[in-house]
Amino acid sequence: GLTLANMNVATPITAGTFTVNGQQVTVSTTESLQDVFNSISTATGGDVTGSYAPSPADGITLTSASGAQVLLGADNDTSNFLSVMKLSNNDSSSVSSSAPLGTVELSSPIASSDLPYLMRPTTATKVDNAAQYVFSAPDLGPMKGGVGHEGLNERVLASTDNGSMHILERLDDVLPGGGGPPTHTHEEDQLYLVTAGTMTVEYKGAKYPAAPNTLVVLLRGVKHANTNQGDTVESHVTLLMPAQPGGGPRGVAPIRLSDGKPVEGKPRQQ
Repeated sequence: GLTLANMNVATPITAGTFTVNGQQVTVSTTESLQDVFNSISTATGGDVTGSYAPSPADGITLTSASGAQVLLGADNDTSNFLSVMKLSNNDSSSVSSSAPLGTVELSSPIASSDLPYLMRPTTATKVDNAAQYVFSAPDLGPMKGGVGHEGLNERVLASTDNGSMHILERLDDVLPGGGGPPTHTHEEDQLYLVTAGTMTVEYKGAKYPAAPNTLVVLLRGVKHANTNQGDTVESHVTLLMPAQPGGGPRGVAPIRLSDGKPVEGKPRQQ
């Protein structure tokens, strides 16, 4: 999951201290990113403020309100927060991450704010009146073919329209030759759980077959698409997090890829 110790970045973040404008800032794994920004502001007397821009920028910016140069780091720093956040001195009053960071949420604790963390094993708990959260799927009815949202034959189980605060859950059934929208990105984390047939998943330009009981994990900002290149109906459960009003993804952006032959492979099955 996403913590200061195992964030969705190349190198795990360690708790400890780092330095901004000669002032030490202490971070712990239970803090949110906003908590860290608040600590930076407090340590610098309100001069340096932090902000996070989501995909496609997916980076942090530290800015001096006075216009003074932002100075980062010291020999006695014990946390690698600055380096993992790809922040380094640039002799200016504003420093930004030099490349995208991964999947970050601003307000959730850094220990619990990305998709892989939500998939961790947990302890079962009793939910009072749980029946209110059980939704029956609409009838499938006549199926449509083609590529796009119609080709998915979407049936929404849970969304912000019927009381789900965080997750859109949907049943999709795809005829042979059909599929979802062409290669695109969006701002939600997405899961496909294939229940029948074989889904072909395009992921960063490569194509992978996803058989029944395959869980496909797509973090926000990843170029992807899904089609049915088999000869039987392909069915899957779709989850989008966080759920958006209206039952659909936010910020869909088609992507043109090169015409090079994709690399074939197999996704992880769970």
